[in-house]
Amino acid sequence: MVSLIDHIGYLKEYEDKPKIKSFIELINGRTIVATSDPTNEMDKIYSKMIIALSSNSKKDFISAYEDFTRRKPSEESPWLYNDFLVFVILIGIVKYFLKRNWIEGVLSLRSNSNTDFQAINQTLKNVLSGNLTNTDNLHEIVIVYLDILNQPQLSRELLDTTYLKLSNQSDLLEKHNDFLAVMSLRAYDVIITTKDTPDAIEVKNLRNFKVDFEKRVSIIGDVIYFSILTTLVVLIFIFYTRSQDFKDFINDLGAVFSIIGIALLTGIQLVRKWIKRLIKALFGFSRNFSRKKD
Repeated sequence: MVSLIDHIGYLKEYEDKPKIKSFIELINGRTIVATSDPTNEMDKIYSKMIIALSSNSKKDFISAYEDFTRRKPSEESPWLYNDFLVFVILIGIVKYFLKRNWIEGVLSLRSNSNTDFQAINQTLKNVLSGNLTNTDNLHEIVIVYLDILNQPQLSRELLDTTYLKLSNQSDLLEKHNDFLAVMSLRAYDVIITTKDTPDAIEVKNLRNFKVDFEKRVSIIGDVIYFSILTTLVVLIFIFYTRSQDFKDFINDLGAVFSIIGIALLTGIQLVRKWIKRLIKALFGFSRNFSRKKD
């Protein structure tokens, strides 16, 4: 991977290339403001779609998308091989749950002998089908795709593998593939900023553990509670049948309980909750997870 200075310098080269510059703004989560009105009709549609995605305007994107998809794609169409345009369309289709037939047809028509182009196109096909972890994918593209759509990132293992690949890719800028270079640089930034955060699988496992743990605590707490209650009832019965003084005491106590029965019932329920909280505290659960009502 290029150094930080080269990284910034490379992106600055696109200051006078509005289409790529606006794409860089999009994948970095910045709001895009149209500075000039493109004269080319294709560029106008591209500009409308990318601005719509930037401002999260579903209506504007669909309007531009429907206008564009009136064209019947063919292998001779120059725009068919524009990775920036195809990726923007793919993002909008997934983001706004649009029909995928047209973009699937476009991806199937894109053929080129260039190995980088083939890898990009196969990755886009896999992304569209939800096959994000395929070993043939260029995961730098997948990482940017997930980041734009604010979806859970790839596993830590895949992020680390991609990080090492990008870090050791010294010829990235020499390939003269602007799309791949821009995506790689952004993916590198995303990996760096998420390096200390748990990946999606880990978060999911933690959530499942929390639910399972609380269920088990509830069961164990109830077992302990009813065991204590049963033991008390048995002891009271034994002493009640063997001691007249204790029998008189219980009878007197029964009269008191009949008066404060509701308060006593509430107290018993509190004991039940305290037992569960104590179990959580003993296992350190309360320190690491927000307390949930039992």
